[in-house]
Amino acid sequence: MSRVGRREGVVAGQLERARRWCPSERLHTWCGSRYRGRVRRTTRALLLGRSVAARLGQAVTGGYAATCQIRMGMTVAMGVPATTPETRTRRRVGRWRMISRHRLLVSVCAALAAALFACADDQPRHPRETDTSGYVFDHVSVRGRDEGAMWVATVGWDAHWRTAEFPGVRRCTWSVSDADGGRIGIYTDNLTIMQDVAENLELSIETSGRPAAASMTCEPDRLDVGGPYSYEISKVEALAPEREGDPWRLRYDARWQGDGAAGPVTCVAELIESSGGPSLVDEVNIFAADGVASAGEISFPGSSTLGPDVIQGGRISQCRPFGG
Repeated sequence: MSRVGRREGVVAGQLERARRWCPSERLHTWCGSRYRGRVRRTTRALLLGRSVAARLGQAVTGGYAATCQIRMGMTVAMGVPATTPETRTRRRVGRWRMISRHRLLVSVCAALAAALFACADDQPRHPRETDTSGYVFDHVSVRGRDEGAMWVATVGWDAHWRTAEFPGVRRCTWSVSDADGGRIGIYTDNLTIMQDVAENLELSIETSGRPAAASMTCEPDRLDVGGPYSYEISKVEALAPEREGDPWRLRYDARWQGDGAAGPVTCVAELIESSGGPSLVDEVNIFAADGVASAGEISFPGSSTLGPDVIQGGRISQCRPFGG
């Protein structure tokens, strides 16, 4: 038997079972719904081929495989209605609506996941860290030294930037307490850490007793704000090596021009040859915590072989805010 013949036999069997289980004189609505899905699946598969559709057309009348009369006068399809352009349009619109809902759901889930990961990434990396709104301190320790009339506490700590952005200048406080938890020493100053990770930092604080613990906190606001974020660089001069093997140096004065606290800048430093062109060029960081640097120096490693007849001066230019 051919494939088409076998499919026709399947349809005939479905129709015969529908008539047997759903006689017209005692039809119930659940009966029609029970077999409608089964016949629909079978008929939909058969409608794929033109030859099969043509043969099915002989058995389907008015677009239905079979009908049963309900007592209320309604007609329930026991097969599948013939496919029309309107039906195909409705199905296509339904599929697009379902796809749109799924895409919306995926987008919402992705946004929620991104927010959760961002929140997780914003948490301290170590459980012992103290959030300092820019700098993060950990491994804080303290040791004491008896000086007779007073104690000196040496506070040690590691620090790193909370984010990849330079935290700038912050107002921070170091507090030292005794074994009973009472404060016995405190120190407040501006803090600037120009390394994203700094280890084994120390600070000595005078205390009124034996230190047992220490803590560090910083204010949330950055102090080096406002413009211009720059120094006035003056009195730049090149200094020849004093001893064999020493490098050339640039000496300069710097004065902070900004409205806020002085911050660090990155500049281009050059040694100028006698011919007028640069001999050595390097990027350097300049930072005067008090806003004024007098006789600051910049060294040029590897320049010890240059003679005084080669270098005629130096230059510092192209300064920009330090970014790490």
